[in-house]
Amino acid sequence: MIKLRRFLMRIFKLFVGLFPKWFRNILKRNPKLTSMYSRNLQKSGYFYGFPTRQKLDALYSENIKEQNLRLHTLSAKSDMSIEVLVIVPPELCQRLLDTLLSVPIDVKVYVMCVPEDFIEVQELVKVSGKANVDVLIEHDENCVFQHSILAIFSGDMIHPNALSIFQNYHEEDVDVSYCDKDRLTDGKRNTPCFFPNWDPDLQLTTGYVSSGVWIRRPDSIMKYLNCKVESVALMMAHFYLNGSKFKIGHIPFVLIHMSAVSTFNYKYYAKVLNDFNPAQLKLTAQMDHEYLQPVWLLKYEPLVSLIIPTKDELKLVKTCINSILASKYQNFEILLINNNSTEQKTLDYFEQIGTHKKIQVLSYSKPFNYSAINNFAVSHAKGDVIGLINNDIEVIDNSWLNYMVSHVCREDVGCVGAKLLYPDDRVQHAGVVMGYGGGAGHAHKYFPRYHSGYLKRLVATNSYSAVTAACLLVKKTDFNAVNGLNEELAVAFNDVDFCLRIKGLGRRNLLCTEALLYHHESVSRGREDTKDKILRFEGEVGFIKKEWKKIIEDDPCYNPNLTLKRENFSIKEKDE
Repeated sequence: MIKLRRFLMRIFKLFVGLFPKWFRNILKRNPKLTSMYSRNLQKSGYFYGFPTRQKLDALYSENIKEQNLRLHTLSAKSDMSIEVLVIVPPELCQRLLDTLLSVPIDVKVYVMCVPEDFIEVQELVKVSGKANVDVLIEHDENCVFQHSILAIFSGDMIHPNALSIFQNYHEEDVDVSYCDKDRLTDGKRNTPCFFPNWDPDLQLTTGYVSSGVWIRRPDSIMKYLNCKVESVALMMAHFYLNGSKFKIGHIPFVLIHMSAVSTFNYKYYAKVLNDFNPAQLKLTAQMDHEYLQPVWLLKYEPLVSLIIPTKDELKLVKTCINSILASKYQNFEILLINNNSTEQKTLDYFEQIGTHKKIQVLSYSKPFNYSAINNFAVSHAKGDVIGLINNDIEVIDNSWLNYMVSHVCREDVGCVGAKLLYPDDRVQHAGVVMGYGGGAGHAHKYFPRYHSGYLKRLVATNSYSAVTAACLLVKKTDFNAVNGLNEELAVAFNDVDFCLRIKGLGRRNLLCTEALLYHHESVSRGREDTKDKILRFEGEVGFIKKEWKKIIEDDPCYNPNLTLKRENFSIKEKDE
């Protein structure tokens, strides 16, 4: 049945695509049509997945042309000198030659390797014909770099404009900067990795920055460079774990080309990071056995106040509360907010459940206003951590709260959101990207449950500008610091606005992918398919577009080379 629905939806989409754009825009303004379309899209199981390899190659070919034009205009002579440091992991010397040959002849090169590979590395340097190369042994205390350096992984190749861009593109106060990268196969560029701005958590979980790292003053960070030569990724992770104050920038151009597929040893990566991790952070890495990558936990168990507003919908509420009560993490209270419920069976349940030692039932008799209800509830909360929970949430993994609390207690973390699924196991909420549809949208929406997502961002805890308040944790001190939720946003985008104001405190908002729950989307509130609801929704959209215009135009947790037309992390098309 799902396959048939998907086929029919695809035919319908092709048919609608034949209409002129102005006519399609008129259709979109009809609330009943858009509601019907949305329902059938969900039922069909259709999602805007990654393009086919052929489509992706075509998009990237156009992207390369555009990038090369921009790189040519940005490239310029600079007074700043730059040198290249090549990190050679054990037993991977054979890839060094490709790297050396990609470096301009007049650039000084340092090659750092383990003692066992020293002789082989020297032989490869001779073969390359490069005269301006020094071979170093890891932990070499005599190593002194004369200028800024570009650290790259052995086997990776440098774009012809790379050194000039690193010299000229960065801001004056940036200490370290990294670029995007792609793969070079039989002389053809493919599989681009378009990174977000610096994200410590994505680095801790995936080691995404693993090559193409420019360092302004290498003498100030030798302790990070000399820790291990196995990986540039380790060096970047150490910057965060050791509390360095370096400002890390990102250059959204592909300046590094990988020559071969390399397997990242996440188990070893987690072990080394644990060994170097300062005790005061209280963070420890354990391995996720499903996706074989580090999961970071903090051993701390504050009281969490979970706030659940509801109006009737007894079946939903019981499912929600029962699934929460079965959580492994037990230091919580539930504040169940009765917002004008009328069904007797619901009222009876409230009276009965209110006797539970972990549950308090509070009445809020004013008209529905999601922001006002939660602000009211927080004033009654006893916990140091506030949890905003929709009444249509159902816990899947009973460790969800352990994972989320581990992150929200960190000083530099603000809001922590969960990975929420539709009941048919497709992704519903997995981080909010600013700019989707001109406002905001949900990353990887409709992707299958077990899809790893772009850059593994569906299975690795990482930063987003905002997360959904359908399941969100935040420190009570942070909640109060921004005066709670904006009550002018009664229904939509109040969570986006709240997260962005929390971000303004100097915090990072995280998607905790290990926290997995179902979300039975807005069942109790209904759909946005009446004139009044459409007008209210358009007003809230207008507020977000005006208030957060700058971040909508350039979301630091996304990448300007990626599309804003769809929520699938595809490459931006020509007309964008």
